[in-house]
Amino acid sequence: MNILNNAYKSSFIASLISLFMCIILLLLCAFLVTYSDISEDLIPIMANTSLYLSSFVGGFISAFKKNSGGLVRGLICGLCLCIFLCITAVFIPAFKLSLMFLVKLLLTAVFSAAGGILSVNISYKKHR
Repeated sequence: MNILNNAYKSSFIASLISLFMCIILLLLCAFLVTYSDISEDLIPIMANTSLYLSSFVGGFISAFKKNSGGLVRGLICGLCLCIFLCITAVFIPAFKLSLMFLVKLLLTAVFSAAGGILSVNISYKKHR
């Protein structure tokens, strides 16, 4: 039960870091679209890439120092991000719940879990 309590703390902090990283990546993408010749058709791809990359990094961070429970810590981090996305989506007037939104939530959790698993494997090899 102790790993679960520690997983909540590290995953919540990692999800906040991941959220800030996503915001920075989205601002960078907005800057690129505004001040370069990049097509606006790439905005959804850049937004999804920013979300998945930041969720992967969040999962990685949540499990890196602990050296165990990468799947659990990564999933909790991904679920925190998913909860934030759901809360944010409620305040968007044009939002409609769709299958693509649910797939995006699932992929966010999967990328975060993959980051946690990779983190434990890397830190295990490093300490070996």
